[in-house]
Amino acid sequence: MVRYIVLVKRRADLDRETFLRLWTQDHAALIGRLPWLRRYQFGPTLPVPGYEPLYDGIGQLWFDSVEAALAAFQSPAGQAARADTPRFADTEAVRRFFAEDPAPRPG
Repeated sequence: MVRYIVLVKRRADLDRETFLRLWTQDHAALIGRLPWLRRYQFGPTLPVPGYEPLYDGIGQLWFDSVEAALAAFQSPAGQAARADTPRFADTEAVRRFFAEDPAPRPG
């Protein structure tokens, strides 16, 4: 299993509430239609004094393989999700990467 991780920075012209609605509701509905997607989770960052985040949220998408993820993003649903991203995100600041999903540790 692999995880596709996205660090999201909101567009400068959007307030936090609008960004969160566009990302965690509208965009999430598009992400949920991706083929081969096993699970997804969006985590908005918290505004904590002394810990100002560089990003406004983290998105995590689980797939069986990198190949499955790449195929999902090439699908019509994947293209729709990519086309939607500029509505809420600063696309120049967004960072994306794959990570191995390690086996759970006992405890």
